[in-house]
Amino acid sequence: MQFASHCVRLDDEVTRLPGLEEPINFRHFSGFLQAGGTRKLHYWFVESQRSPKDDPVVVWLNGGPGCSSVLGLLTELGPFHVTNNNDTLYLNPYSWNKVANVLFLEAPAGVGFSYDTSSPSFYVSNDEKTADDNYLALLDFFRGFPEFLPNEFYISGESYGGIYVPMLTERVLKRDNNINLKGYTVGNGALDFSERAMGLIFFGYYHGLWGLGTTTSFLETASSSLVTTTDFGDSVCGQD
Repeated sequence: MQFASHCVRLDDEVTRLPGLEEPINFRHFSGFLQAGGTRKLHYWFVESQRSPKDDPVVVWLNGGPGCSSVLGLLTELGPFHVTNNNDTLYLNPYSWNKVANVLFLEAPAGVGFSYDTSSPSFYVSNDEKTADDNYLALLDFFRGFPEFLPNEFYISGESYGGIYVPMLTERVLKRDNNINLKGYTVGNGALDFSERAMGLIFFGYYHGLWGLGTTTSFLETASSSLVTTTDFGDSVCGQD
């Protein structure tokens, strides 16, 4: 896959952010990336404060499913955080863009500002469709920012990102592209809901939240039907 050699998404550059009075020493961009069909995924890309040309590119995916990655930007690892009064912003001294270029991607369509022009009020998705859309959006990102294609690239996320991240990584690895993938990372990842549900029983016991009798009762009454009803990968979930 061939890309241009310079940024072609200059119209997406954010030159002013309401509520932010402090000066910043980096560029950032916000817009939409083409996913599958008529779906558009919203992105917010913040360049590194250190060396955009040399520092890695990291894509960040919040979980849920259904959580906006703008949440990650404004409350976790992004350069801007919201003050307690919710009407001003301040700079996060621990932002990941101190050492990396960070791409915050809102997925699937229907999350945050991401949308589908063919079904603006109702969305049905599944893990495979989301992974395909994330991959196509990633390709569109590098078409718009080809100067970052040689940079080391990492895929990261949290919560249901335990599903999103490895599935997107697999597509980057197996398909024809020039992406310089170096690794992926998941924090507090949701990998298997049935195992997690059972694990909570033991977590509560060993942390003193309940005693042996309650733990035994939980284990006796727990069933596979109880702990597998949170299968968000099922497309039927989107219709409930």
